[in-house]
Amino acid sequence: MIRALNPKILTSEDSSYKTVKELNEVIEEALKKGEIKNIALTGPFGSGKSSILLTLRKNFGNYEYLPISLATLKADEEENPPQKTDEEIEKLNRRIEYSILQQLIYREKTSTVQNSRFKRIIHIDEGTLRKISLNAILFFISFLIAFEPKWLRVESICNALNWGDYNIIFDSIAILYMLTILYFVVEYFVRSYGNSKLNKLNLKDGVIEIKEETSIFNNHLDEILYFFQVTKYNVVIIEDLDRFGSPDIFLKLRELNQLLNESKIVSRNIVFVYAVKDDIFLNEERTKFFDYITTVIPVINPSNSKDILKAALNERGLEDNVIKDGDLRDMAFFVQDMRILTNIANEFQQYREKLCTGNNQKLNLTKLLAMIVYKNYYPKDFAMLHRREGKVYNCIKEKPNFAKGALDEIAKKEETLENEYQAFLKTKHLKESELRLIYLYKIRERINNKVTEFIIDGQNYSLDQISKDKDLFNKLISKREVCYSYWGYYGGNEHTSYTFDFNSIDKEINFKRRIALLRIPESKFERDRAMLYKQKLNVHKYRLKILIGHYKQGESDLYKSIGLSEMMDVFIRRGFIDEEYYDYISFFYEGMVSLADRELLLSIKRDIPKEYSYHIDKVENFVKELLPYMFETKAILNNDLLDYVSSSHKDYFNLIMNILETDQAPLDFLAQYYLYGNAQKQVYEHYIEWDEIQSWINIESWNNNDEKNTLIEGWLKYSKEICKEARGWLNNHYEFLTDRFENIGKERCLDLVIDSEFKKLNDKNSELLKQSIDNQAYEINSHNLCIIANFIFNDSQVEEGNLNLSRIRDTKYSIFIEDIENNIDKAVMHFSKDCKDETKDSLLFIVY
Repeated sequence: MIRALNPKILTSEDSSYKTVKELNEVIEEALKKGEIKNIALTGPFGSGKSSILLTLRKNFGNYEYLPISLATLKADEEENPPQKTDEEIEKLNRRIEYSILQQLIYREKTSTVQNSRFKRIIHIDEGTLRKISLNAILFFISFLIAFEPKWLRVESICNALNWGDYNIIFDSIAILYMLTILYFVVEYFVRSYGNSKLNKLNLKDGVIEIKEETSIFNNHLDEILYFFQVTKYNVVIIEDLDRFGSPDIFLKLRELNQLLNESKIVSRNIVFVYAVKDDIFLNEERTKFFDYITTVIPVINPSNSKDILKAALNERGLEDNVIKDGDLRDMAFFVQDMRILTNIANEFQQYREKLCTGNNQKLNLTKLLAMIVYKNYYPKDFAMLHRREGKVYNCIKEKPNFAKGALDEIAKKEETLENEYQAFLKTKHLKESELRLIYLYKIRERINNKVTEFIIDGQNYSLDQISKDKDLFNKLISKREVCYSYWGYYGGNEHTSYTFDFNSIDKEINFKRRIALLRIPESKFERDRAMLYKQKLNVHKYRLKILIGHYKQGESDLYKSIGLSEMMDVFIRRGFIDEEYYDYISFFYEGMVSLADRELLLSIKRDIPKEYSYHIDKVENFVKELLPYMFETKAILNNDLLDYVSSSHKDYFNLIMNILETDQAPLDFLAQYYLYGNAQKQVYEHYIEWDEIQSWINIESWNNNDEKNTLIEGWLKYSKEICKEARGWLNNHYEFLTDRFENIGKERCLDLVIDSEFKKLNDKNSELLKQSIDNQAYEINSHNLCIIANFIFNDSQVEEGNLNLSRIRDTKYSIFIEDIENNIDKAVMHFSKDCKDETKDSLLFIVY
């Protein structure tokens, strides 16, 4: 069933039909009494004004309607058009007036408005042409009969046709016929040229020109009066006049209406009916232009558009719940015009029937509908999408930059997590009761150091009692007034109260945060680190909506600078429009590559590198277009391509790796692939196996520090053996392992510790430090010995000023003690010379 977008005939069951009846009653009274001359039918765009007027004309045919539409006259359709000058407004009004005048004059046949000065091409049919030709010939014959001119006289013919006295009869008939023809010719010339105007006189030495009125209506007022004089129209319906945003034209039409109604030539009442938007006039201006205003209540609005759209889609064969109501509601929220809604449903059906076939039959219908809604409201941007242009495409194109922004957000979360972990380490040796006791001491400090007890609900409690009872503590700090006992001046126990702000203490000792940290198991920090690391690895795989929403890129300056409309913004945030847009705007054929893929293919052929993260829409088809010579250039380097060939095309994978496995390789690609690719293990293992030593040298000499650190991380993570050069670097960079423990992996980091000799340990990671101690993977120096001792003591009591063998033996950690005693010659050089508390046994061991 074809559903047209034209206005429809309303029935009595339609809610807007009451407006039709009201309009009929007003017109009827206006034509009878003549008091109402200008009627406004107001309502927002798409509210059904045209349907009401069409129904009025069909159902109430007792009036002579003259419909005038300005839909074909081009209007300024910019969202925020610049302010027009007076000259531009006048020019626009002249265009409108001219269009209205054209529709008046050219509506009727020439025979109806015979005296109009607007001349048209007159089609002379074959019968009329024969009549004119015949009459011209008869006129010529009549002339010959009546006057018998000597220069045309043929004696033989004249003698043959000489009837004697009867000739006078034929002469009379001929003269009468000529007079009749002459009458009609004169009448025609009078009608044709009697209403001509003198505009210009051409004289011998110059030209005199008569200027016309600037207003088309004023210039041709007599034409308009004549039109209504010879026709019977009494209801003029004017539509689409509000598209031009010019209130001045309504004033001219009101003036014209008044002239028509007061003209004795027309001698009947004429009503003008205007279909206009509510906001065409400012404030109360519209009441000055119209004698009666009736309003159309829109059939569709944000509250019911979802149900109407759903019903329209169901009529076209879409089953219930294929598109979720929530998604449908978000899309329909922007649809507030019935004609656009009908067209959306029509186009959805067309796209669905044409695209959802063959390999594309599993297209997401929610995304398809969103694309159709976007197409109807932003057709220009939709057309630009095919050319990889426009606002929506610019947003999709910026996905790699949004991913970088997401990485920054993850880095902030990692920093916050690390701060919380450090706070946890500083607090974990305490119990909750001890932390509460610190809080109570701070209260006593602020109030009076002589406080002995606090009074809660009339009972006295010591600081120790309150600290051990969470409920008592919470009661105390829940009140602004603190009651307490203290030792008075004369040694007696006195009572008083104090109004206190507990927030100041909470800020000073960070109480709430530290209490919360005590209730968190240490393993949670490890889980959170692992989760953030996983997010970092996967961030370039996330959908655009995840980056925009979850990682707050929708609040970034980059996203805001794109200038998306509200609809575009919502559709992208909801994932209705995303990286897969091309599947929903074009046909799919076996072996086809998209325009975007073709552009990348061309850049490879021309050796013009694009960004490594350039998305390939149809990677399987793209690979089929590649030829071996294309792998001789760095332009072939692409994340999506390497992901695909690493598992599906060994020869092409090796060709790409050949580009990377050279002394002058573009290691920036390898660095970013570690972060964003899907086959890091296979790629890095292949790279390291090419030449373990040279691959490390290439990486270690890379000139970009951030990229170099990423490359080293990948090399350490996927290398099977550690070459001498790499081991030497690692011994000097223990902090690299602690900082990237989650990235490299627990098992791999613990394995890397074996056979190492770290110059400078730290206590950032307890598992790594314990592994280093157990495997004696550290250089014996004062810094490392203090770090190890304090780690075992779970305290910070050992420092370079008091480091000695006795304190090392106090750790009771046999592996550590044994290593130091076995290397006492090295260790003793780092013991403190100022410390005097070395035990006798330790001194004897050092000496002997």
